[in-house]
Amino acid sequence: MAKGTLAYGGIASANDVIYIDSNANQGIGTVSPTATLEVEQASDGGVVAFKVDNNDTDKVAMSIEAANVDADVLDVSMDAVTTAKGIDITADGLTTGSVLYID
Repeated sequence: MAKGTLAYGGIASANDVIYIDSNANQGIGTVSPTATLEVEQASDGGVVAFKVDNNDTDKVAMSIEAANVDADVLDVSMDAVTTAKGIDITADGLTTGSVLYID
């Protein structure tokens, strides 16, 4: 796919676009991505902006790997939050293992 083209949607101002800019940044829901991959939810979206759903019983659903970095590996920032949670972890039916394990 060529840089700077709309791959889906057809209207550069629409929220339902997949876009690659001239720097090879890819935007889903935005035509102005500021990262290698940016997923942006419109304020009236009403759904989850990014979801990883894994039904495989013995595979990792998502892995974040970083080596030799001087930057944060995971950064959660929130603005104008009143009642929401920064991180909400739910583990229905957990009998063994951990909800959160930090080593």
